[in-house]
Amino acid sequence: IMYSKSFVGAFPMITFGPVAVTPSLQGRGIGSLIIQESLKRASKSGYKGVIIQGHPIFYERLGFKYSKLFHISNEMNQYPKGQLVLELQPNALDNVNGSVAFSSVFDIKSDEVEAIEKTLPPKPKFKTRSQEMFELVVGLQADDPYPEDFDPKLCFDNKTPANSSLN
Repeated sequence: IMYSKSFVGAFPMITFGPVAVTPSLQGRGIGSLIIQESLKRASKSGYKGVIIQGHPIFYERLGFKYSKLFHISNEMNQYPKGQLVLELQPNALDNVNGSVAFSSVFDIKSDEVEAIEKTLPPKPKFKTRSQEMFELVVGLQADDPYPEDFDPKLCFDNKTPANSSLN
């Protein structure tokens, strides 16, 4: 896992993501173990908090909480459900509040991605149920309820194409 620096006001935090595990190896806890080990190392290195954008259904199991609980908004002063924080040291974020500034490494330009993709062998593009569920969740605010038909199990379905029947 690679971390980058982020800031809430002048307070330094760290960010990681995205995390990926080869599909044939997913569902075995590998991603969780990698994340947990990296968080231990980050804590031992003196970092006090981690802020990420990820799926709450997955990251809450690892101790992450909605950023709203820490009074940390995004750059538009909103509190998206997918913006999550983990204190690496108890009460380390008690006096921290404001909006997060993520590293510019996350400023992805679609034209640059397309240029890189042209250099690679063609590969079919598709969206899975888990990606569809992630898009739904990150569009919600921290206080928004999940839709009535929301099924958390679909958040881990990386094999079924989006919008397909689960018969």
